[in-house]
Amino acid sequence: MRRYHRGGQRRQETHQRGERGRLAASAYPASLVTLILSDIVGDPVASIASGPTVPDPTTYQDATEILRRYRVWESIPSTVRSCLEEGLKGLRPESPKPGDPRLQKSLSIVLGNNRVALNAARKKADSMGIKPLFLGTFIEGEARHVGTVLAGLARETQFSGHSSARTGQSWPEARLQ
Repeated sequence: MRRYHRGGQRRQETHQRGERGRLAASAYPASLVTLILSDIVGDPVASIASGPTVPDPTTYQDATEILRRYRVWESIPSTVRSCLEEGLKGLRPESPKPGDPRLQKSLSIVLGNNRVALNAARKKADSMGIKPLFLGTFIEGEARHVGTVLAGLARETQFSGHSSARTGQSWPEARLQ
């Protein structure tokens, strides 16, 4: 599903519908281990690669409400709207939810993430005699706002003798007609 943003938090923009939990449910009763490399702030496993092996706490109703709240319901592709409407009418099954017995034998392990990558970069910088300034891994926001802040921090590091490092996510603001 195309992502739209109109001032809401990124995780609330739209729920990725359709994939969450379905792979694990179809593999049941086999045991399933998912090894994850996360590029998502906070490592919410249901959002990483659409979470095909984890339960989906969201519903068709949730996705529809968010799209309507941000007034983009009419702007999304008609195929997506039709899928959501069919789900609301019970014509499409919901994805597996928390507590679904078909997901009991599914285990998710986050092997690497933004923090692991940033710590490795800091260690390498230290070994090269560079003094890094760790800014964190939870920096999120609309790209131009995050960029303005990071540019200011970069200028500040010129005077502190540190190099800056950060991870997180930023995104362009969608301007819909």
